[in-house]
Amino acid sequence: MNLTGRTAVITGGGRGVGAAAAYALAEARATVAFAARNEEQVVDVAAQLRQRGYEAFAFRCDVTDHHQVRDLALSASETMGKVDILINNAGTGVTVNAVCPGYVDTSLTDETVARRMQRTGQLWQEAMDSILEESGQPRLIRAEEVAEVIMPLLSEDASETNGQLVVIDGKDSP
Repeated sequence: MNLTGRTAVITGGGRGVGAAAAYALAEARATVAFAARNEEQVVDVAAQLRQRGYEAFAFRCDVTDHHQVRDLALSASETMGKVDILINNAGTGVTVNAVCPGYVDTSLTDETVARRMQRTGQLWQEAMDSILEESGQPRLIRAEEVAEVIMPLLSEDASETNGQLVVIDGKDSP
């Protein structure tokens, strides 16, 4: 993989998975900025990467302090000019789940149907039917259905739910 010209910020980058990600991204030619609470660790990893000829920057940042996170974002942007890749690796106990809806009855889907109509000459219903068939959806999903899936994931009852992919494809609901 060649990531020349791309930039990355990695939290928890001083050791373990974060340091390994920093090495992998640097070897792929990305410019890497990484941060951790332990400044000595990230400075050491950055020095090792620079000795190998890679562009690497180290920052101290405790991701539980929103001021330090803001400062990291500003410093990384100022140092590298932009941030293309963000790897949130710091062990903060953050719950991460992904809600993956198929086609939702929104203006974005209407635009997709319109593009299909222009490209194929299909009528609106034909274009919609072919999009749904290709995606394996029996129907469009309502935006409210997506919200109904998101809300329980935000409750205290779901505090042990982590790393889940919730697919909404219109097959299990009206």
